[in-house]
Amino acid sequence: MYNINAFYQLKYIYYIKRTGVIFILNELDKKSITYLRVFATMLILCCHLVVTFNNRLLLVSAQFFNVGVYLFLIISGYLYGKKDISKNTTYTKWLISCGKSVLIPLYVFMIILFC
Repeated sequence: MYNINAFYQLKYIYYIKRTGVIFILNELDKKSITYLRVFATMLILCCHLVVTFNNRLLLVSAQFFNVGVYLFLIISGYLYGKKDISKNTTYTKWLISCGKSVLIPLYVFMIILFC
């Protein structure tokens, strides 16, 4: 397993405590991802603000602002590509753990919604 304290000392490692996943990113990648997330958030906020108005011209521009959702998908795919899976975990174990983290909340939500 990894020595997390050693990763804090390196400047090219980005560690997220909540998930325990280690991403190997340099400083430029971290800043770029942060700026893209802020930009995507602002686009999504603009999209929601524009939809509240009933002006036809503004509703057309809402589709442009909806690009923020696709930016978040691109960022997620990039980070999944940079993810470092430990050598002790096989691909099937990793896939099962990802499936659990997605399917369990989905089933709980569906039970609450449809019952």
